[in-house]
Amino acid sequence: KGLVNIQSTVGYDGSSAAGTGVVLTSDGIVLTNHHVIAGATSLSVAVAGTTTNYAADVIGYDATHDIGVIKLRNASGLATAPLGDSNTVKIGDAVVGTGNAGGGNGAPIHAAGTVTGLGKSITAMDSANGASEQLTNLIETDADIQPGDSGGALASNDKVIGIVTAGSTGNSDSGSSHTDGFAIPINLAHDLIPDLRAKGHVTRGWLGVQIQSMTPDMAASLGQSSEKGAIVASVIEDMKQAADANGYIV
Repeated sequence: KGLVNIQSTVGYDGSSAAGTGVVLTSDGIVLTNHHVIAGATSLSVAVAGTTTNYAADVIGYDATHDIGVIKLRNASGLATAPLGDSNTVKIGDAVVGTGNAGGGNGAPIHAAGTVTGLGKSITAMDSANGASEQLTNLIETDADIQPGDSGGALASNDKVIGIVTAGSTGNSDSGSSHTDGFAIPINLAHDLIPDLRAKGHVTRGWLGVQIQSMTPDMAASLGQSSEKGAIVASVIEDMKQAADANGYIV
C-alpha cells in the first residue's frame, strides 16, 4: 500500500514517461525521484492498482540525491507507506522492490531480492532523455528493478527503507545475466523533505574554503605521516556574501 503510478508529460510534443511514487501523507504528499518529474509540463497520478487519478504539482526537488516531492490535487484519505530505518539495513537483508515496472500503470509489481551493497556510488542515466547524474550513498540490491520502478519502494519487513532510483543489467563471469538495483536510503530522503516542502530546494551548508586532495608528495613535504584528508588551499573572502549569492548557508 501507499504507492502511486506517475505519468509525466514532458515538453510541447507531449512525450511521456512513467514512474512511481511513495505516499507520505493522506492528503497527497508523494515522494519520488527527481528524474521522474524533471521537465514535466503536467503530471497525472493514479493510486496503484485503482482507477483513481489525480493531477499533481511539483513541490520541490533535489537533483543531487535524485529526490522529488509532489502534491496531488484535492486528495484525501490516501493510504500512506510505512517508513523504516535505513540506518539498520545490512548486506544480506531480504528486500522487495515495488513499483510501476514497465510503465504499465496497473497494480504494483514486486521483485524480491537481497541487499548486496551499501554506500554505493553510480552514474545513472535517464533512459527518457539521456541525462546522467552522479548518485552516492545508495543501497544496492539484486532485486529485478525495471524501468518504471523509479521512485518506488525498496522495502524490508514491510517497511520502506529506500526509494528506487536506478537499475542496470549486466553479465556475470559465467555468462548469465544479472540485475543490480539501487535505492536512496529513506532516512536520507526523509531528511530532505522539510526543505523541499518549505522552499522547493535543499539549503546546504558551505564551509567557504577551497580544498585539494592530499597526495603522497604533499604529505611528505608537509611532514605528515598520513596521506588521508585534504589540504585547505584558500579561504573565500566575505563568505557570508558569497554564500548568500549561491544559495548556501554558512
